[in-house]
Amino acid sequence: MPVHRTYTMLINTAKDLKLLVNPIIGNYAVLNFWSPGYNILVKDRTNDGFEYEHKVFRATTNFEAAIAFLKNYYGNKEFLKFKDDAHPGHVSLLTSNKYLSIGADVNTLNQVGFKTQHKITFGSNFEKDCLGFKRLPEKMMDLHSLNVKEIDESIAELLSSKKFYNILGGRFNFSEGESCATACYVCLVAGGLNELLRADHKLLSRHTILTPASLTRYAETAKANELEQFPNAREISAKFNYDRLDFIEKLAKGIEQIKKSELEMYIKSIKEKNGDANQHNLKR
Repeated sequence: MPVHRTYTMLINTAKDLKLLVNPIIGNYAVLNFWSPGYNILVKDRTNDGFEYEHKVFRATTNFEAAIAFLKNYYGNKEFLKFKDDAHPGHVSLLTSNKYLSIGADVNTLNQVGFKTQHKITFGSNFEKDCLGFKRLPEKMMDLHSLNVKEIDESIAELLSSKKFYNILGGRFNFSEGESCATACYVCLVAGGLNELLRADHKLLSRHTILTPASLTRYAETAKANELEQFPNAREISAKFNYDRLDFIEKLAKGIEQIKKSELEMYIKSIKEKNGDANQHNLKR
């Protein structure tokens, strides 16, 4: 069984290699970033006056800003603070052949601590992740000069390994696992990411805690440097995003339809429960 590449192995073996390739159609690695945020409980009512409560997600790390935005968006409604129901954000990695998206096999996010290890779970594809999160990624950074063959091999090694999930990833003594961010980082570095990073980002990415947000910032830097280094990168990227526009729009509509259907079913179930309770009280 192949040994999964560690940070030390990558730093020692890849730092002097020239892994980048000239961008061509079909050679891509996309880092998908779902922002952290809060599920906030909202008191709402239907057109016929039926009152109910439901959760609304707002992508932000500032809880009070999330409340302010929702008040402005929804108007005069009551918002119940539900600050404990937070999402830490997520990243996944998509190539033409592979998809990498890892998480912890837990019932609630509160079970994931900084020093806890969990059975790792792998997302099967990008579309299912979007439907599961009920939103598209806030950012999708497409890179076309990385060595996708090396990235795919690294993803395959990780998928076949017996790694654990750890929210801090495999860079500290007490951690033997990977997080979504560190797993994507390892695979991107295998494909030459460091050749597109600034010196300070190379240092920070190796020696500080890597989060979905920080990895996305590094990918944004890599994207900007790719456009500078390769004259045809901008055209390749524009065509790539144009070709998948219909798919993304269709996926967005599908997500909204699912959210609408789930809310309608939720309201219906509450009405039915209230109706059963009223019937029970009448019989008594």
